[in-house]
Amino acid sequence: MKTEELKNLLSEENKNSYLFEKMLSFYGNNSSCLAQQKTRIHALLKKISGAVNNKNIFLVHAPGRTNLIGEHTDYNGGLALPMALNRYAVVGVKPSNSDQVRAHSVALQEKYEWSLNHPPDDLPAWANYIKGALLQFNRDFGLRGGVNIMVHSDLSIGTGLGSSAAFGVSIALALQILSPKKIKLTDLPAYCRQMENRFMRVETGVLDQTIAIFARKGYALRIDFSTGNRALEPLRMPKHKFVVMESGESRQLAKSGYNERVAWGQDALAKARQRFGSVKNLAALNPERVAMLKTDLSPAELGVARHVVSENLRVDQCARALVKGDMESLGNILIAGHASMRDDLKASSERLDYLVSAALEQTGC
Repeated sequence: MKTEELKNLLSEENKNSYLFEKMLSFYGNNSSCLAQQKTRIHALLKKISGAVNNKNIFLVHAPGRTNLIGEHTDYNGGLALPMALNRYAVVGVKPSNSDQVRAHSVALQEKYEWSLNHPPDDLPAWANYIKGALLQFNRDFGLRGGVNIMVHSDLSIGTGLGSSAAFGVSIALALQILSPKKIKLTDLPAYCRQMENRFMRVETGVLDQTIAIFARKGYALRIDFSTGNRALEPLRMPKHKFVVMESGESRQLAKSGYNERVAWGQDALAKARQRFGSVKNLAALNPERVAMLKTDLSPAELGVARHVVSENLRVDQCARALVKGDMESLGNILIAGHASMRDDLKASSERLDYLVSAALEQTGC
């Protein structure tokens, strides 16, 4: 299927071409990849209350992600190397003729309705996210009225694949279409982070939002959270594939100890500044300085500092191994990253540790 043919198909189903443009930026001119993903996304769209056949609805999608290396570094000013998955959150929006908001989760088969300016307090998490996004967008950019909004996803919820950020980015991009004012794409990750921090009560960084917006097929994205710089790193591994495995253990950021680790990092940074003076962020420390802080930090704070500094080094090691196609070095780096998550950050689990051990016993892993 040629790119122009696909564009015509999508135009027939959805007069808003934003969906195609987003896909084109992600997949380039690889029409076979576009066709495959168009089929997957089309299946999602069909489930959004007949949205494909409704010419007045705008459809937006954003991918989930897996983070190759660089865990818990984003909110500590470090580096990370995530890549997008071929699983998505999809949002459909349609202007309302009144100030009413009608929210519909296709997957959960739940519907809620409220006034744009007088939202209720007792909404479930998914609807509360929509409420928060609408309140924030209406405050900052203005909405012309109420909205009908439908959400669906083939991303597993609570499994660490960035489903919450994909959901938030999709909603934000969809609301952009209905708003008379726009936000720069480069500012969108931080804006979506505000929504999650404020309305989902999770002190996230911007890793998940950044990869959801700027991902490209065939590349990981090196993100420097100290400067905001991004660089696409090619995945040169023709004989190998990444496998995402689910431990079966649900993970909700607000209940996973995430906020506590954020606080430990902030406290460790404050104490580092007391000892060394000006320190931009925790990732700016080196292993020698972390060792000097051993008597100043609590065990939890020291573990976070050790992890962030060592993980920062592993990100660039990982990127170099990928560019060279050095799978043996890559494997050793990822194993070291898990050990740091387990021993220093205390962010692993028995099930996850078992999966890693089992994988290492398999030929080719």
